[in-house]
Amino acid sequence: MKYFISVILMAALLLSVFTGVVFASSTEIANPERSTELRLSGKYCPWEVKSLTFQHLATMKSDLSANPKSLGFSELELSSLQIGNPFSIYVFDESLHLVSDDVHVFPLIFLNNIVGVIEVKYDDATNSYSFTFGKSYGDELNKLRSKYVSEGRGLIIGRIGDKLFATNGKEATILLDKKAKGSKTITIDQINSSGAIIATKASAHYLNATDAINGTKLTPNNYNQAIASMAFPNPLPVPHIAQTGVCGIAAWAAVLNYRFSKSYTNNTLATAMGNDGYINGSNGVPMMTDYRNYANDKYNAGCIFALSPPSFSTLRSTINAGRPIMGSWYSGSASD
Repeated sequence: MKYFISVILMAALLLSVFTGVVFASSTEIANPERSTELRLSGKYCPWEVKSLTFQHLATMKSDLSANPKSLGFSELELSSLQIGNPFSIYVFDESLHLVSDDVHVFPLIFLNNIVGVIEVKYDDATNSYSFTFGKSYGDELNKLRSKYVSEGRGLIIGRIGDKLFATNGKEATILLDKKAKGSKTITIDQINSSGAIIATKASAHYLNATDAINGTKLTPNNYNQAIASMAFPNPLPVPHIAQTGVCGIAAWAAVLNYRFSKSYTNNTLATAMGNDGYINGSNGVPMMTDYRNYANDKYNAGCIFALSPPSFSTLRSTINAGRPIMGSWYSGSASD
């Protein structure tokens, strides 16, 4: 049985994928948005696999942020990458028997173009999923959009021997040609002559690979708006305040110090809130509304308290407006 990693903070991951936009000159926006669809075939991809892929992309953005060019990405590309609809790689033997279709491939989208891929494969030996990330054949996939602009049917991505190819059932395009040890060399003519059989044996489930599934597309039309929304430092330079008492007071001291150039410590803010009657919880712990009332009464801060989790759009607009968010959550268990 396949086990999936639980993705606890998927909303936060999705948010990080969108808000990672950086400043850039107009010369870095190389390609205009295209209307051409690239419909690729794939078997059903479970949401758990998509979740793991979101998580992997967020990890790669973090790991490569200091040196995005190590894998051929520009800083702008890496920070703005989105995930497109996954397709499958159909592996056939020389007799055109379908050997496997268990590799899900997620196009990496930048300005509505494919610039790389994330491949996800289940490893029976380790009972886990493995990932490959990079430019790879992303550019070759993107070229297919122009080549098959008039095609009404979708494309199948397959592998036979040493060839990774795309076919519409009649004509094939080689994406990668790497001779593996012991593999049989397959010619493009052989693939073309077998195209109809390959198309029949592969899945008939087609999706537009350049439709981002993790947020709003970043295109030249909304690029300037996206950049304008990031006019604040990312992350915000909220100073760290050491916790020497109640954790919420320490966190709130950091926010007040950032917004109003104050110099609160955990202890001095606790004293100030207590002296002015803003600690109304039990055991000397403020209620969440006490923080809001103190900031609004003392500094006209415009703070808002929400008992329920805010929506994705509210979180995004708040962060894009440069407004810090402080939150608390509970497990629902009295022992925790």
